[in-house]
Amino acid sequence: MQNERISQLEKDGIVVLGKPGSDLDRLLRDKFKNVVVVGIDVNEVPFDRVRCDGYEAAKTAIRYLYDLGHRRIGYAGLKDISAYDAYFDFFTEHNMKIDESVIHGYKSAFGIDYKAACAFLQAEKDLLPTAYFCSCDMIAVGIIRACRELKIKVPEELSVVGIDNIEMGQIVSPMLTTVNVPVREMGRMAVKILLDRINKGHTSAVNIEFPTELVKRESCVALPVKKA
Repeated sequence: MQNERISQLEKDGIVVLGKPGSDLDRLLRDKFKNVVVVGIDVNEVPFDRVRCDGYEAAKTAIRYLYDLGHRRIGYAGLKDISAYDAYFDFFTEHNMKIDESVIHGYKSAFGIDYKAACAFLQAEKDLLPTAYFCSCDMIAVGIIRACRELKIKVPEELSVVGIDNIEMGQIVSPMLTTVNVPVREMGRMAVKILLDRINKGHTSAVNIEFPTELVKRESCVALPVKKA
């Protein structure tokens, strides 16, 4: 269906949000002379790119939890992205044991799937990790909502951190600690690059990377230092 809709478009160029995938890559190349891809982890695409480094964004979030004293850190999110790789690499680099029982893969990052979070948090209630790193804010918000339903206190019993800095993260209680992805700025830059490409302003591939930044709010807490 997505490919059919793209085939019907008649435009000078297109801005694509997120990594297209190999099949869509071919369709975009055949259909449009000018393509800009914008998002996290749009690394290996044959078009102009406006991107953030999802791997480093994930490392920033996990490092923050680590610096707060967390060692049993769970993962909730997609598994085919760099955030998942960053999670495993961080544990390896710090000689920490990975507990597979607190790793929960999601099929989609869209929607607040708090029922899924309720299920695995209920199963873990007697042996919760001290924190969850989520591959995006929507999943993190779902976990916070599930914690409220299960009477798990955030952040006193469970710290939660996400990636994106969506507006909902400031509305949920407690407000979500996250890594900001400057989506608006990236979108504006993508449009500028597309217009420049259409107007023959550049011919070589453009790759612009925007920085990410940790946004500290209320959903994470430092663990008390254990006395010797």
